[in-house]
Amino acid sequence: MGVKVQVIANKEDDHSSLVDFFKGNGYKVSFSTSAKKALRDIKKEKPDLVFLAFNLPDLNGIEVLKKVKKNGNDVSLFTLVDSAEQGIESMKLGAENYFLNPYNLDEVQIILDKYLTVKQYKERIEELRHRHISEFEKYEMMLVGKSMKDIYQQVLTIAEGKNVPVLISGELGTGKELLAKIIHIRSHQFVFPFVSINCKDRNGKVLDVQLSGTQKGTDSQRKRVEESHMSGGSTLFLCNIEQLTKADQIKVLKFLKGKKSGRGRKRGSSAIEKRIIAATNVKLKPLVDRGKFNKELYQEISKRTIQTLPLRKRSDDIIPLTMHFIKNFNKKYGKQVKRVDPDVRNYLESYDWPGNVSELKNVIEHVVIFSQSESISMKEMEFKVSKKLISLDSLLMNGSFLSLDEMVNLYVNTVLKKVKGNKSKAAKLLKVSRNTLKKKSIVA
Repeated sequence: MGVKVQVIANKEDDHSSLVDFFKGNGYKVSFSTSAKKALRDIKKEKPDLVFLAFNLPDLNGIEVLKKVKKNGNDVSLFTLVDSAEQGIESMKLGAENYFLNPYNLDEVQIILDKYLTVKQYKERIEELRHRHISEFEKYEMMLVGKSMKDIYQQVLTIAEGKNVPVLISGELGTGKELLAKIIHIRSHQFVFPFVSINCKDRNGKVLDVQLSGTQKGTDSQRKRVEESHMSGGSTLFLCNIEQLTKADQIKVLKFLKGKKSGRGRKRGSSAIEKRIIAATNVKLKPLVDRGKFNKELYQEISKRTIQTLPLRKRSDDIIPLTMHFIKNFNKKYGKQVKRVDPDVRNYLESYDWPGNVSELKNVIEHVVIFSQSESISMKEMEFKVSKKLISLDSLLMNGSFLSLDEMVNLYVNTVLKKVKGNKSKAAKLLKVSRNTLKKKSIVA
């Protein structure tokens, strides 16, 4: 098995049967009669399991246990004690379990088998978790720009915390589903499915199955319900939640209320509950005020909220995102694009991106597919050019012309973008009043 065990006791003869038991089961065993030597050996040999007796000559067993835990040794420790009180105290200090002297080797076998099975399962789960995170991190970089770091940290905090509903709001294409997936993949629920439901479809049956709220229907429907129960702590991502019918809003509300109270949990069901993450690109509060959205449901899902940022408010992220997409699409389509021309950079940072990150991704994919060189030029970008927000150099290069008013608006807004929307600074640079600036700007 390759498992290393260290036994720490006053006399080896007193525990010879335990040593023989370990050797007979293929464990690598070492024995220490000195607590101080044992602590040095643990640090050096890094055993998987430590069996600690309390009748040591140089240190009390409790003190040894405290030192092992204090030193941060990644070992599983079992104690050999003379009373249940000693055993309970040792478990409070971090021991996995205890055995009362004289202990029974059959009992040791049973407890150890159960412990190692759970330990191996946890290790496999953690390995799977790291593999998922490693594969997913390339997508997470889309959220690590300066303007998104606070949001990203908020997402990680939610993922590591208690299982509570989350509401993600923001414009189309701002990565709401990506945020939901990060919450799922970095939480303890990552081993369960991530289920995305577009509420625009108004498919009540799908919602019934995922919430496990019905047992009626055809055999196939019942099978889906059983599969839903088996999925345990899955994450349900309710996209466009504002589109839910009033009846379906009540279903989600009842599910959330039942989860809080513990109602509806079947005997033997998983202790890990489903997580609800809702997303919307509209403001829900006005819908609540007009009676279009259930007030109680809104209160339940809005206790934890995340507001995504549109790409036009995070222009510093545009070029890093662009290069990230280029790298991915190079791999996907066998291309060798390595850079973008300066005027293309200017265009990308000036364009308003009404479709946000999704639009940028689509544009870069299209450009990479048709690219014939290592650099992207404005010639390849012109099919996506917005005449209102492209750079002056790019405009002249493409042989396009605007009216004088359009040109003034273009220049004023370019200056505004350069000074990050500071109207006083822009007016000073342009040598006009703020009122004149407002009249000349299409976004001021």
